[in-house]
Amino acid sequence: MKFTELEKKRRKQARISLYISLILSGFISYTLYYSLIPLSQLQSSADTEWIKKTHIKKLPFVKMLRHYLRFDTSQGGREEIAAALYLATPLQSIGEEVTIEILGGKRANLWSSIKGKSSEKILLLGHLDVDPIRNLEKWRFPPFTAAIEGPWLYGRGVFDMKSMTIAQLWAISTVKYHNPIPQKTILFLTVSTEEIGSDLGMRWIMNNYPQLLDKVWVALGEGGIVESDETGKIKYWGIEHSQKGSAIETFCTTSKERLTAIKEDLNWWYTTNIDKAISVSQKLIPTLLEYASSREGKFVRELLSKPNRTIKDLDYLSVLPWQLYLLFADVIIPTKYIKRKDNVYTLDLIYSINLDNTLSNIRKVFLPSWISWEVPSRFTRPITFATPTYTSFEHKIIKHIKNTLLKHFPDSKVGPIQLTVTGSDIHFIRLKGGAGFGFYPFPFVVFDTMRSGKANERISIENFVKGVDIFTEILVDSIHE
Repeated sequence: MKFTELEKKRRKQARISLYISLILSGFISYTLYYSLIPLSQLQSSADTEWIKKTHIKKLPFVKMLRHYLRFDTSQGGREEIAAALYLATPLQSIGEEVTIEILGGKRANLWSSIKGKSSEKILLLGHLDVDPIRNLEKWRFPPFTAAIEGPWLYGRGVFDMKSMTIAQLWAISTVKYHNPIPQKTILFLTVSTEEIGSDLGMRWIMNNYPQLLDKVWVALGEGGIVESDETGKIKYWGIEHSQKGSAIETFCTTSKERLTAIKEDLNWWYTTNIDKAISVSQKLIPTLLEYASSREGKFVRELLSKPNRTIKDLDYLSVLPWQLYLLFADVIIPTKYIKRKDNVYTLDLIYSINLDNTLSNIRKVFLPSWISWEVPSRFTRPITFATPTYTSFEHKIIKHIKNTLLKHFPDSKVGPIQLTVTGSDIHFIRLKGGAGFGFYPFPFVVFDTMRSGKANERISIENFVKGVDIFTEILVDSIHE
């Protein structure tokens, strides 16, 4: 594929504009206040008949999830502590001690340790808080009523990540029933503020209770991808074993024109030196090869399966979807809009950092002093997220995850994946030197994953039930590893 020099420049500029708008969109949110209405007013007779017919409503972990969804644990809500108390109940019922730490009068962290014969820990990690409510008028039902319509269970956080938390609790109860003293210790830890930087969650735990995270054999939490078509056939079950580094640097001045100049100069300089932003970590090549084998498009499959060749030609990279482009590119991009408060203007720079690179090196290459001269800045996203993290996919837990998923879905492809834009608290476990993987045990259909964090977040109840069974099997099998 060949292009003229003029066309190459045009395509570079187009890519920069595209990535600015795409990355910016992930950082905009609004929180609205709303009131609840009785669930009885939300269900039609047809929905009720479906529930009766399938007996889904009678399953205890479905009831648990619906109760848990009714707690408003969004940033504007005041029920995070109540939600933590609710999650403590099933742990206490099987004789386990639970610690709930209350912070700031409305935030909570919860943990419970199921002692095993070994002090090595399997950490089941989650978070209490959920995304804010955006566009309340677009919701079919109030977000915290756990409404059921047909085969769907609706509610803020049902995807991210209250369904996973209930699956973890149910798996713990099953292990405890069959093995009162399991081989490995199981640590259940669910924390606050994951959606807004983890200040009172994992970062607080690491700073104030570091002993909790000692001897972690493996941590399992949210993350990964489940790619399926409209029929529900799973093309790729991605287990997240790596996260790119990310950071937000905010420049502040009374001159809007100065920030505009920084924005324009940075875009020009980044585009001019784009070849210096392109690389591929040798650690990531096996991941690219696995993922490439699941691609139906021959051209994309070839680009991913030959990464060392791909990075040598920017024209090849330019045809990749932006999520895949970020597997190869370090990014420093100014947001689209300059903000104003009173007489002060601010501009955010967004960083995305590859495995073998560092924040300081990206700033050195792409933010020379002449661009930002005499304009003060500070990092407004916790700097701990700027370090890329990685766990080898050769970890023994992978065998159990793969075997279980393929047992239930023999035609699917199971392999590693790197998170390029979003992140999770598993990141902190890797920073501490532990092994960590993010994956969802639920066979989500593509329409469900697209609703996460948006209006009408939902999950198929049938797929939730399957996922609980899958996660339980994985924990039961791996506890004796």
